[in-house]
Amino acid sequence: MAGELLDFDDKLNWFRDDYQRELVAKAINQRLADERVEVECRYLMRFWFHLGMTYREVSYDELVENVSPEKMVILERLFGAILTRNFDTIDAWVVDCESLPMLECRFLGEDEEAPHTEDSQD
Repeated sequence: MAGELLDFDDKLNWFRDDYQRELVAKAINQRLADERVEVECRYLMRFWFHLGMTYREVSYDELVENVSPEKMVILERLFGAILTRNFDTIDAWVVDCESLPMLECRFLGEDEEAPHTEDSQD
């Protein structure tokens, strides 16, 4: 699998530029990291965080162990594109992820509202 070959410490060369890295991170956060699946979400969010850090936040093996096989297939497509430095395929991966349902934040209960701040307009 491509992810096994990917150097998780060499993230500076993974993407065309910071904007592409941000698009990938956004797709992971909004389309893959479902907080209703707590352990999987934790590791996907560690991967999301990993993309912007200078150190290793998560390993490939941890992702394989904690992320569902269905979502690992999606990540493997990303890893394959990164490994071959195919930036157009990374762009296509982002577009494909955008076709997945947008995940809703479950932090607030259905009957709860966001707290009001001084900047809130009623």
